[in-house]
Amino acid sequence: SFDRDFGWTPAGAGSHTLRAVASAVDGTTAEDEVTVMVGEAAEFVANGSFEEGFLPITRGAVGNGWGWFINGGSAESGFYDETWAPVVYDGEHSQLIEISTYGLAETRPDRYAGIYQLLEGLTPGATYHLSLHGMLRVVDDDATADDYRLQWGFRPEYDTDWTSVDNWTVVPWDEVYPRLDPGAMLDYETTFEAPASRVTLFIRAWKKWATVEKELDLNLDAISVTGYRSGE
Repeated sequence: SFDRDFGWTPAGAGSHTLRAVASAVDGTTAEDEVTVMVGEAAEFVANGSFEEGFLPITRGAVGNGWGWFINGGSAESGFYDETWAPVVYDGEHSQLIEISTYGLAETRPDRYAGIYQLLEGLTPGATYHLSLHGMLRVVDDDATADDYRLQWGFRPEYDTDWTSVDNWTVVPWDEVYPRLDPGAMLDYETTFEAPASRVTLFIRAWKKWATVEKELDLNLDAISVTGYRSGE
């Protein structure tokens, strides 16, 4: 196999199929094709830096433009406007999500708390780039990474039912810091293919195991989804 650069000027924005044909000296040929999207890259997340304010909710505050969810009792979950500099990636704010089992006589495993947002103007079948920054923090003597995880997933169209997400992906962060002695904010990047022109993005904290007297603090900042914006 070999690589070859070539010049190409698209006739317009949208989907284009490029086909390459190679001929050998013996007359045989081989061909391949790829579909690419042409257009200006756009940002699809609103208030991904959490600098555009927070909305008061029954469990604290969630960034403007975002919804929130939890999976019920057996934990005290909260959402807060975080302004402590060590857990803010850029600007002066990040989203804090807390799951606590302090003061409970019993609990259940798999406690979830998260946020979601509808993304609009995507092109079905096109690839989009997701990036975010964040940090997992726990009480000082409880830094066991696999007990606490960050996950993301998505659903086509506007679907606020986080239990219907069937593509949860674990963000591979193995660093869990003491709650009052944080390290550096971690970063994560990946891509996904849009199943529809509207996609609901979900991000959640996950506390495992039926343990009490525990607390997970997840800070999120600089959440971004970029790619081709449909003209429709």
